[in-house]
Amino acid sequence: MTKPSKTAADGYRPDAGLYDIFAASEGTHALPDAASFARLAVPGARVLDVGAGTGRVSLRAAAAGAQVWCAEPSPAMRAVLLAKLAALPDMWSRVTVLPVKAPNFELGCRFDYACLAGVMQFIAPHERLKLFTHVARHLPAGGLLALDMLEKTPASFETSWTERDLHHIALGEVVYAMSAWREMLSPFKSRTHYRLSTRHGVTTTEELFIRDRYFHPYAHALSDLQHAGFHPDPQAQGASAASGPTAVFLFRRASSES
Repeated sequence: MTKPSKTAADGYRPDAGLYDIFAASEGTHALPDAASFARLAVPGARVLDVGAGTGRVSLRAAAAGAQVWCAEPSPAMRAVLLAKLAALPDMWSRVTVLPVKAPNFELGCRFDYACLAGVMQFIAPHERLKLFTHVARHLPAGGLLALDMLEKTPASFETSWTERDLHHIALGEVVYAMSAWREMLSPFKSRTHYRLSTRHGVTTTEELFIRDRYFHPYAHALSDLQHAGFHPDPQAQGASAASGPTAVFLFRRASSES
């Protein structure tokens, strides 16, 4: 049996090329909810997409007329994003792709809107305040922050589970499949083991890899957000009742006087 590789600096190297295909197969159920994040970017706005991945949010925002900065630490994910951007020359002047890793970053400019789409799962609890503080430094008073993966109740946290199928896609004569199993390492941290299989005829190759995920109770995250200078957006509809990984929460950067 193939031994899983240790968590590498680029944890998305094994499956970055299939990331968008797997997301497309899930349709509107794909996480993060790229459309909800992208529609918050108005034409002409300066947008910071922290953990931009393959650009599922960024390219939608740029298509709507926003100027977008993509902060993405994974070389494999950036490569996919840039390959997609290569086919969109009309957007080249509006999309900046940077090898930037949260929580510590300094871009030397400010934005109207920052998004953390699918990012919180990779942020350890002790790094949460640091992340929010760095994001706040890049927003003016009233600037918008959108994020997901905050949990309202412990019951919504994932538990350990045995291997299950996640994706099964046929492209021509090749079938790509991914399965996974998860173990809880602590109440707020899990480790997921992935099996990526590529089958052509009778030949199958496999690669095993792991990713750790963190869970953030909403109350804990809210406290850190407030310490970093954010408050819930009073105009957000239904945010107080939202829960689970699909919910998008909106916050505003407070003024220095508030």
